[in-house]
Amino acid sequence: MRPIRLLLASTLMLAPLAAQAADPAALRKQVDASFDAQWSDLQALYQDIHKNPEVAFQENRTAALLAKRLKALGFEVTEHIGKA
Repeated sequence: MRPIRLLLASTLMLAPLAAQAADPAALRKQVDASFDAQWSDLQALYQDIHKNPEVAFQENRTAALLAKRLKALGFEVTEHIGKA
């Protein structure tokens, strides 16, 4: 029963994207606008991570930073798995 619910939910969530895919130019414009709106934030994140390097498998600061950002976006995040 659960796989059917997952399939139905996925189909309902992806339906708007399928409609937009019919007009690739409009979809491209939407993606470009979204990217442009987020670029400065993404660039700052990239620079911050690279200015603060961590030893392999000990990326605690980076893991915490990304977990915080994902939570802010509404994702459920499981932290402290493995070493980071």
